[in-house]
Amino acid sequence: MTSFARVLELPDRLALLDRLPRGGVVAEIGVQQGDFAAEILRRSQPRLLVLIDGWRHRPDGPYLLDKSNVPQAEHDRSYARVCERFREELRDGRLVILRGLSGRALTMLPDGWLDWVYLDADHSYEAVRKDLAWCSRKVKVDGLIAGHDYVEAPNQGFGVVEAVTEFCRTAGWHLVARTRKDRVCDGYDSYVIRRTPLDPRTL
Repeated sequence: MTSFARVLELPDRLALLDRLPRGGVVAEIGVQQGDFAAEILRRSQPRLLVLIDGWRHRPDGPYLLDKSNVPQAEHDRSYARVCERFREELRDGRLVILRGLSGRALTMLPDGWLDWVYLDADHSYEAVRKDLAWCSRKVKVDGLIAGHDYVEAPNQGFGVVEAVTEFCRTAGWHLVARTRKDRVCDGYDSYVIRRTPLDPRTL
């Protein structure tokens, strides 16, 4: 049975980021203009950061309601800005950009390779459920899966809380940390899960 005891609560996702392992191989799924990717580079100093995003407009489905589902021209501009923003890291081999939907992009990564991943892509229940399943294969045995928008927001098509809860229940993972009313993200919280229970103070 999955235990949700001893969950570390943090004020915002920057504080959460400061508790995640440094110097590892990290992926962010859902990049937009790269603001959080810049924080990952600055605070976590990963050996390699893999950025995954489709930068693609979705004309239908649950993602249609998501405020990040902007017109295609805006997605293309965001992609160009990210490439320019991280040109030095790209040149030095400290950062890789994979433009494509998460399921396909993740197949390009070795299993058991990532130290942790941060999910902030399609927030619908089905999409998050699939992303969690894929990411669980790509992180190390002691790896972490973190993610954003851990809130009840059905009017926006969000199903993150339900998907994370269901995944932990069926796959035997454990919620070990979360933010509460994130002060830097307008209350849109984040979570961290892993395969085995962990004293959150060691995060």
